[in-house]
Amino acid sequence: VHVIKLSSLSLIFMLHSSETLEIKISAAQSFDVGHAQEVPVKRPPGRSLSEGGTRKKAARPFICSTCGKTFALVSTLRAHEKTHSDEKTFVCTECGMSFLTKSYLDYHQRVHTGEKPYTCMHCGKTFAQKSNLRVHERLHTGEKPFHCEDCGESFIHANSFKSHKQLHTGMKAFCCEHCGKGFRRGTHLKTHLLTHTGVKPFQCDLCPKTFALKASSLGKHKRTHTGEKPYLCTFCSKSFCQSSHLHYHYRAFHPGQTS
Repeated sequence: VHVIKLSSLSLIFMLHSSETLEIKISAAQSFDVGHAQEVPVKRPPGRSLSEGGTRKKAARPFICSTCGKTFALVSTLRAHEKTHSDEKTFVCTECGMSFLTKSYLDYHQRVHTGEKPYTCMHCGKTFAQKSNLRVHERLHTGEKPFHCEDCGESFIHANSFKSHKQLHTGMKAFCCEHCGKGFRRGTHLKTHLLTHTGVKPFQCDLCPKTFALKASSLGKHKRTHTGEKPYLCTFCSKSFCQSSHLHYHYRAFHPGQTS
């Protein structure tokens, strides 16, 4: 039984023998969330909310007055309501950053402490957040919960799925305010913005030259030192240090052939 005590009434969640969820409100039909006190839910072991074994959606009687979103717990509602304001009352004593909730602050403080309390049971890798562990474990289980209805492809990560969906819509949600170029991912936009600021944070460890982009620009440059030519022609076995050079080679020496 789940009882939420209020000033002049009680909201009681009762689990009957028919295993359906019934809500009874005594004394009044409306109540003040601000004076609510939560009492933990205690259910008999092995019982569910439906006879068929599938759990029915829990009641969510607490409503956000700003956006209408509903919640099962008062504490969850209160935490949510802070997202509509600039109130950040939880402050990190190490760096001064402030957060909406204590849980966000706890996650952040692990950046300073290095604590990673969540461990993968498959490979032993540790994580600072439980959500990151859940995503990582999909690499072991093969679970891909994000499914594209347009082409049938499935994805492990929500961000990868969102980026993929833009291939079907043609939309590029992240736009550069300087030149108008669009990108499907925010990380790609951040990298692109470096070309406008002139900042070149990536330095070659073999010479003093610096680059704005690590994977493409710095990677290409380092091959001038190492002599590495990873791009191989499938027709004549000639190799190149850049993929663009290989494509030019195909057009010039193997026109009409499928690479």
